[in-house]
Amino acid sequence: MSTLGNRVGCEAVMLDYIRVPLVVLMFLYGSYKDIKTREISDIVWIVFGSIAVVLDVYELWVGSLNLVTLLVSVGFSVVFGLLTGYLGLFGEADTLALATLALLSPVSPVFFVGIGFQSLLMPLSVLSNSVLMAASLAIVVLGMNLLDGGKDLFVGYGSVGWVTRIILLFTGRRARLDKVRGPPYEYPLERINDGIVSLTLRPDISNDEKAVTILKKLKDDGREHVWVSYSIPFIVALLLGYLVTVFYGDIVMTLLWSYFRV
Repeated sequence: MSTLGNRVGCEAVMLDYIRVPLVVLMFLYGSYKDIKTREISDIVWIVFGSIAVVLDVYELWVGSLNLVTLLVSVGFSVVFGLLTGYLGLFGEADTLALATLALLSPVSPVFFVGIGFQSLLMPLSVLSNSVLMAASLAIVVLGMNLLDGGKDLFVGYGSVGWVTRIILLFTGRRARLDKVRGPPYEYPLERINDGIVSLTLRPDISNDEKAVTILKKLKDDGREHVWVSYSIPFIVALLLGYLVTVFYGDIVMTLLWSYFRV
């Protein structure tokens, strides 16, 4: 299933064999840097973005790429990235990565042979699949927490509601305090007010100093464990989402397509 628009020609096929490896290389390097240091130099996006512009201009010139499609793809990525960044859901690197992806791979590869639905806007499908990849990690976290003792993980925190327990089992981990690295890798899901420790569902990832202070207070208080939320690099999810999109298609659109066709 595909809606590739009017992007045809030998030039498009040839350049797709250049575009796809470039995107994978960009995301691989970005993932490595993000995992290791949580920082990615803007040079990465500038270099790959510059290559993308050259490829786009060439395809526009030979007529194998539609200008409107390119503008819509880039426009969607930029607006979405800025909006989610403003809301604190995306970091600067995530926004730049999505915008660069739109330039480097604005539409689905011509050689696409996946069995799933492939939308006209490649960044939209990649983003959709990436969110699913990131969300699937919650299942892994749940399994690890259940293996660690499940309900016993909340001993020592007073009365913790079942809704809070369920959410934390999917989103956080109770770790040994002396093993926690702290920001920007891990953020505490605990708060201390008047000497009373309580759990929170949302870590404050915007204030590293506050997170460090909470961890220090917990350690000074003699606590051995702490609930933390791991800072998962979304660049890794973008890499996985892109590979799924290229070799399979858009998971959500495929499910919707199959449902409404029945």
